[in-house]
Amino acid sequence: MANPFRSDLSNGLGLLAARLPLGVAFVLSGVAKFRMPGGVSAYVTENLSSVPQYVPTHAAEKFLMVVPYAHLGLGILLLAGLLSRVSAFGAALLSVAFGLILGFVDTNPTPSMDSITEPTKYLCFALVTFFAGPGMFSVDRLLFGKPDRSID
Repeated sequence: MANPFRSDLSNGLGLLAARLPLGVAFVLSGVAKFRMPGGVSAYVTENLSSVPQYVPTHAAEKFLMVVPYAHLGLGILLLAGLLSRVSAFGAALLSVAFGLILGFVDTNPTPSMDSITEPTKYLCFALVTFFAGPGMFSVDRLLFGKPDRSID
């Protein structure tokens, strides 16, 4: 009897289950930053103090200005399964950046477990999507077809 968990459908559902929570989290995070009173500039001002002191202020400001757009854009791409590996790589980079900023910086000498585990969870989902691909329930699959898994 064939194992039902070794099928394209099972793999597709598993990859969808990894991609969707990451996409939803990124979209909600991006929207929350835009909806703050004062918008993106208020987000930058509020979070500038969390950036390590060795990072130049102008670089931190530019990075923080891009974060809401990156969260929203990457989240939408992940939800749709469009350019999945590229967007998962971007999500992984953002997760690492936030893990470093929130968990292990001189401005936060005693990090909470949430400040470390939250970015780590996102990083894990992003890496699964990056390495395994978007699966069968994605726009990538519709546009580019099933990937060739043969090794020559």
